[in-house]
Amino acid sequence: MALNFPSSPVDGQIYYDPVQGTRYYYEAASYRWKSMQHPATIISFGYQVANAAFTHANAAYNQDNTSYASINSNWTVTNALYTLTNTSYASINSNWTVTNALYSVANAAFDAANNVGPQIAPTYNTANAAFIHANAVYTSSNINYITTNANYNTTNVAYTFANAIHETTTAAYASINSNWTVTNALYSVANSAYNSANNVAPQIAPAYNTANASYSYANASNTYAESTFVKLTAPNQTIIGDISITGNLTFRGTAETISSNNLIIGDSLIYLAANNYSGTDILDIGWVANYGNTTGANVHTGLIRDFHDKEYYLFNGLDIELLANNTNFIPYSNGVVNAILNADVRTSNLILGTANAINWIRSSYNTANAVYTSSNANYVVSNSAFALANTTNAHSYGIANGTITVNNIALSGNINPGTVNVTGQTLTDANTINWDVSLGAVATVTLANNRTVAAPTNLKVGTLILHVYQDATGSRTLTWDSVFKWPAGVAPVLTTTGSRHDVLSFVCDGSYLYGSYLPDVR
Repeated sequence: MALNFPSSPVDGQIYYDPVQGTRYYYEAASYRWKSMQHPATIISFGYQVANAAFTHANAAYNQDNTSYASINSNWTVTNALYTLTNTSYASINSNWTVTNALYSVANAAFDAANNVGPQIAPTYNTANAAFIHANAVYTSSNINYITTNANYNTTNVAYTFANAIHETTTAAYASINSNWTVTNALYSVANSAYNSANNVAPQIAPAYNTANASYSYANASNTYAESTFVKLTAPNQTIIGDISITGNLTFRGTAETISSNNLIIGDSLIYLAANNYSGTDILDIGWVANYGNTTGANVHTGLIRDFHDKEYYLFNGLDIELLANNTNFIPYSNGVVNAILNADVRTSNLILGTANAINWIRSSYNTANAVYTSSNANYVVSNSAFALANTTNAHSYGIANGTITVNNIALSGNINPGTVNVTGQTLTDANTINWDVSLGAVATVTLANNRTVAAPTNLKVGTLILHVYQDATGSRTLTWDSVFKWPAGVAPVLTTTGSRHDVLSFVCDGSYLYGSYLPDVR
C-alpha cells in the first residue's frame, strides 16, 4: 500500500504513517522521504541535531563574548541582561521538561505496543498448529468416508448378485434333484473322459513348471525394483518416496518449485546469481517472501540488492510479482516501504554519502564540548567582572548624579543599583504585525484574526520576548517571517482557546531570531 506523503515538502519535514507505525523525514538534497527508524537515518538525524546544537552553541558563545565586553564596561547593564536571560532560561527549561516528559510517555507506549507481538506469537503458533492437525484429521476422515461408502456400494451390488445366484441355484437344484439318474449316467461318461485326459498331465507338466518358475522370477524382480529404485508415475513424473543424489543435480527449467513445510540444507553457503559475471551485473539479487497485508492483499517482503544503484533494500509492501522477471524491483515503487530491522547495529565505519558519519558526530560533539567549555570559562570571567564592578566605587566608572552615558546604549526608565526596568511595548494588531525592537525588547500583542509577523527592525544581539494573547473568540494563528528559526524547522502551534496566553522567547544573533515556546501560560 502506497504512502500518502505530503505534497511540496520542505527539508526536515516529518510525516507519520499510522498503518506501519513509522515516522519519515524529508531530505531535500536527495528528494527522498527517509524512515526515522532506519539506523543510518537515525544517525544522520542525530548528526543534524548535533550540528544544530553546535551552531546554536557557537551563536551563544558569540553572544556571551559580546555580553562580556558590555559587562566589563558597564556592570549595571550587564546585571539587567543577566536577570532577563535568567528569566528566559527558566522559561526554556520549563518547556524542555514538559517536552521530555511527553517523549518518555510516548516512548513507553511504543515499547509496550512493540512487545505485544512476541507475547501473542506462541498463542498464534499453537492455534495454527492445532488448526493444521485438525485439518489433516478432517481430510483423513473424509477419505475414509469416501472409501467406506464405495465399499458399501460394492458390497450391496455383490449381495444383489449373490441373491440372484441363490435363487437360480435353488431352481437348478430342484431340477437336478428331480433327475439325478440322468446326471449319474452322465457322470459315468465324464469320469471315463477324465481318465483319458488325466494321462495328458505328465506331458504338459514340464512346460507348466518352466512358466511358473519364470513368473516367480519376474515377480521377485519387480518386488526388488519397487523397493530399491524410485518409481516415476506418468504423466507428471512424480517421485514416490525418498531420493538421495550423490552427484551434482542440475535443473534446466526457468523456475523450480519446492512444496514443503521446511527446507533443510546441510551446505554452509547459498550461491545466488551465478550467471551475473563480468560486465553483466543486470540482475536484482536477494530473497522475497509473500504475505497478506491488513487489507487482505498479497504483498511481498524481502532483502534485495538493486542492480541499478548496487545498494541493498530491506522492504515490505511490494505489490507486484518478481518471479517472472528479477530485474523489475524499483526502490520505493509499487508499494515498497522500508522494513524495520529489530537488531543492535555495531560499527566503527558508517559511511553516509562519501564521508564517515561517526567521525561527523564525534567531531560535532568535540566542537560543541569545546564551545561549552569556552562559554563556561567566559561565564566565570564575566561573573568575576560583575563581582568586581559590584564592589568598586561607582564613581570610578564615571557615574554622576545617577546618570550613565555610554556610546551605543540607550537606557530609559529609572535605574537604581541592582534594579533595571526593561522597556516593554504593545504591538499594533493588524494583518501584518510589525515589531521595532529598539522600542522594547519585550512586546505584547492580542490577536483578533489570523496574522503574519514581519521581520523585526533594528535587530541587535540579545534576547527578545513576545507575549501573544488570543481575543475572546480564539482560534487565531500566526505566520512567521523567514528570519524566525524553530527547532527542526517546525513553527509552534499556538493555544487557540479564547483569551489564553502564550510566551515566545528569542535569541538574536543580529540577523536571525532562534525561538522557543512556552504554551498556555496562566
